[in-house]
Amino acid sequence: MSKSFTANLSLNSSTLFPQSAAVNNLVTQVVSGSAGFDILIVSQSSTRNLFLATEADVSSTVYFYAQALSTNTDTLLLSITGSNTSGSSFVRLRPGDMTYIPLNAAAAGVAVNCINAAVTKQDIYVFYGQRS
Repeated sequence: MSKSFTANLSLNSSTLFPQSAAVNNLVTQVVSGSAGFDILIVSQSSTRNLFLATEADVSSTVYFYAQALSTNTDTLLLSITGSNTSGSSFVRLRPGDMTYIPLNAAAAGVAVNCINAAVTKQDIYVFYGQRS
């Protein structure tokens, strides 16, 4: 059974560029696989798994959103890795920062991990919805 959610992106600036700039996009995404939403605690000096693809599906997309709470005291890193690749991608989230990434989760083992190098715990909102 498919379910849906709406993602709304709005970027506006009247001072960053010589002319005002605005990008607005409202899109409804369909989720036909697993989904989750939670506020997670990432312990000090640790790594926590936020998402792991458990089966191969060449047409799978995971709509992934994460937000570091504004009450955090330090930066969190998101490590995005594939099942058979040696490389990884990193997203840096300072307190209050957020990211929304449609991930290609075509192979089992695609993972999103949160790395907290700080000496205090940090909190993160996580939402994901998988579409096959």
